[in-house]
Amino acid sequence: MTHPKPQPAVKTAVIILNDALNPHGIYAGTKMPKTWPHGFIRVDRAGGGMRVLVTDFARILCECYGASIGVVEDVTGLAIQALTSAEGEIFDGVFVRGFENIEGPVNFPQPIVPDLCRWQFQGDLLVSTN
Repeated sequence: MTHPKPQPAVKTAVIILNDALNPHGIYAGTKMPKTWPHGFIRVDRAGGGMRVLVTDFARILCECYGASIGVVEDVTGLAIQALTSAEGEIFDGVFVRGFENIEGPVNFPQPIVPDLCRWQFQGDLLVSTN
């Protein structure tokens, strides 16, 4: 039996976040920006795997940055809302089954960038493999 290739979960999470948050001046990506915007989310994969052949349970880590606690709290809330609301939608050809098992957010200061607040959360982005 040939197993399906996992879909690009991190790329899908970035698309979901940018679609929902760009109108608020918040940007998501996989690398830190050279110039810090008002709000930013760095997205990475922190684990997961295909528990069933039709779904990749991609553990997504979101590091949310903002100029103040109020901004980072808003950025984090909007990010969780966007990922949760993506259930049943298709993004760049990838069907999202859901976003669940959310842990956080937690305050996790970034010592390299002391002038920004950082909160982070993780969750399982369930993406279809078919």
